[in-house]
Amino acid sequence: MIEPDLLRRAIPNLTEADITKARGILEAYEADLQSGDASTWGELNWQFHSTLLEPARRPLSLGIVQNLNYHSHRYVRLQLMLTHGETRATEEHRLILGYCERKECDAACGLLVEHILHAGRSLVEYIMIRRQTTKK
Repeated sequence: MIEPDLLRRAIPNLTEADITKARGILEAYEADLQSGDASTWGELNWQFHSTLLEPARRPLSLGIVQNLNYHSHRYVRLQLMLTHGETRATEEHRLILGYCERKECDAACGLLVEHILHAGRSLVEYIMIRRQTTKK
């Protein structure tokens, strides 16, 4: 809930330079997803998200989100690799960026919530299915 709140506060302050920077990071992220270079996925994902969040000017909240991101980026990589969620992640990032660019707060924040929740759910579902098939 902290990250969507930060995004809601950041969107009115986003500049064209912020959007351009986020777009560049997203292009690098997408290239690494396609190449399979998982070593950079967590860092590029954080760079993208933090670029959109920094204009909220809430350093304490951003630090909390950064800490959570740091401790969960291995699960993000697992989720992408095991569930083949690269296409969905790319599409959602592009949509979030577009909403931010157009200053559509509700759409951007709603999709961000779904983006975060889906990543967690899909990894849990994958693990549950794997456990069931290995028990047989």
